[in-house]
Parts: sequence; C-alpha cells; structure tokens
Amino acid sequence: MQQQHYILALVALWLFTLAFLPFLFATTRHRASTAGFEDGLAKRHALHALEIEELEGELAKTGAECESLRAKLAELDADAASWVCGECGSNAQTRNADHPVWHGKPRANIHATAAREVLAERRRQIKEKGYTPEHDEHYKSGELAKAAAVITLLGIGTTPEWPPLNNICRWPVKKEAPRRMLVKACALILAEIERLDRTQVQS
Repeated sequence: MQQQHYILALVALWLFTLAFLPFLFATTRHRASTAGFEDGLAKRHALHALEIEELEGELAKTGAECESLRAKLAELDADAASWVCGECGSNAQTRNADHPVWHGKPRANIHATAAREVLAERRRQIKEKGYTPEHDEHYKSGELAKAAAVITLLGIGTTPEWPPLNNICRWPVKKEAPRRMLVKACALILAEIERLDRTQVQS
C-alpha cells in the first residue's frame, strides 16, 4: 500500500512538472525578450540622439555659411548700387543693354568676351531653336547669310521699312538692343560658314 502511495506521489509530481514547465519556460522567454527589447530600444535611442546631435551641428554650420553668403550678397548689392563706369560715367540706374561690355574691364578681354557670346548664341540657336547643322542644310541659297545681313542692318539703326529688307530675309526679325542683334547676326554668319565647310568636305 505504501508503495502505491509513492507511485501516486511520483505521478502527481510528474504531472505537476509537465503542467508547470511550459509556464516556466514562457515566463523566462518573456523576460528575456523584454530585456532584449529594452536593451535594443536604449541603443536605438542613443544612436538617434547621436545622429540628432550631428545633424544639429551640421545645421548650425550651414546656418553660419548662409549668414556669410547673405553678408557677401549684401556687399555685392551695395557695390552694384554704387557702381559707376570709369569710362562713360554710367551708373547702376542709368546703365542699359547698350552699355559697352568692355567699359570698366581690361581691353584685352574685349575680343574674348565678344567671341564667347557669339559661340554661346550659336549653341542657344541649336539647343533651344533646333537650328542644327541638319536643319541648316535646307538653306543652300545663302538664306542664313542674308538673314544675318538684315539683322545687322536693323541692329545699326536701318529702318525695317527700307524696301530691300523685305526681299532679302525670309524670316521676321525681332527688334532688340543693337549689340544683341549683332551677336545674333554673327552666330548666323558662323552657321553659314559651317554649312559651306560641310559642303566643301562632302564634295
């Protein structure tokens, strides 16, 4: 009888162990998960705090650079407002589009500046207007040179009503500042020269 009691006690202990172990494992796993989550959260907060500190430092640096640029811009604006041409006496208020580009600059830069503007206008005609070399090949009777001649005459003050102009240029000409019109005319002359060179190479 006593042996049966031992067996029953062992069975009861075994059943209790089977019932309690999952709870014990679950509790341990939950505690470990919670501890790991809190540790990871703390590390992430520390990392974010470090990143925020670095961003604040960069923002402060950028703000200082912006203030420096604003100061330089204000200085340039002040210089521009007080600008006076040393050759003709024009100032920032009276200067217009016809003011010679070389006034106040070394004379050695005159030709380089004009040439750069002509090349820039030629690039603009190609990119913005679509006047590519292929497009120019459609005009083999000197139309480009004639247009340049008309623009030049209008640029130097010839009136549009001058009869020959109506028979020379096949395109309407926009009236602009004389210097700007001469730059456009030079770009057209350049396009015509390039067309003639291509024709010579092909032949």
